[in-house]
Amino acid sequence: MTYGDDWEIRLQHAISNIRHAKIQLNPFPYFLVEPFLPWDLYHQMTEYWPKDSSFWGQSELSNKNIAHLEANLRRVIIMRDASGFAQNNSEKEFWKNFEILAHSELLLNEIIIKCKKLIVNSRQDLDIDNVSYRMQSILGMDEKGYFLGPHVDASDTVVNLLLFIPYSHSPDSLGTSIYEPKLKLLKNVPRLKESFSGKYFQEKDFKEVSRAPYRPNVLFGMVNSPTAFHGVKRLTDKTVKRRHIQWVISTDNKDIFPSALDKLERGITKNTNLRKIRLEALLKSKNINT
Repeated sequence: MTYGDDWEIRLQHAISNIRHAKIQLNPFPYFLVEPFLPWDLYHQMTEYWPKDSSFWGQSELSNKNIAHLEANLRRVIIMRDASGFAQNNSEKEFWKNFEILAHSELLLNEIIIKCKKLIVNSRQDLDIDNVSYRMQSILGMDEKGYFLGPHVDASDTVVNLLLFIPYSHSPDSLGTSIYEPKLKLLKNVPRLKESFSGKYFQEKDFKEVSRAPYRPNVLFGMVNSPTAFHGVKRLTDKTVKRRHIQWVISTDNKDIFPSALDKLERGITKNTNLRKIRLEALLKSKNINT
């Protein structure tokens, strides 16, 4: 199954759905696309979803220590690795074609066109006319205990998107929470909404304004800015996993994560990579040169 006319039709279908999605402006710009993909493509994707053992915890995969304590409870596969973890030729061809669709210039341009005015208004730190955008994507799986407190993404992220892929028994309350800081926190941190702090805050200091519905084939997108506080509630049921594909449009050329397949080819496993990163972090904390 090569990337032919049927995949082009699927891409145009997804682009059209994005084009017609309504943007919400408060407390920051975000939008929902429902449905995002043609349903036949969505169901095929769930059929070919990689097996659990193919996913690496974020700390297992990263080349650096991750400050977020629950990082390893979100397990990921970078999109270009998905075909390499396929179990048969049909799966391999599917994920190769899906990667082409997911990283299409047409898709990237449509998202930027939709969000450009909002980016201009909320990102005075960027020279909009001279920005080069890069779009990357990862397959993700959250397990019991994982959560993200209210935060904004790093400044090099311009637009962040999540395609929800719930299992049949997953409640629709597992979507991304949209927050705004309470007055008490703003008084204590008066410039909170003016900078990218990189900090994860406590939920008690924020009001949850809305929550994206965790339903099949829903794409949640948001324009990143110092006011774009969002997070996810803690998973408390070990039988429920939160499954998604994430797209990050950024101004940075560095990869979100390295390739697990590249690591495996070099004889690096999940455990050996994690031990190496932790040792380096320990030595750094003790000011020991390695």
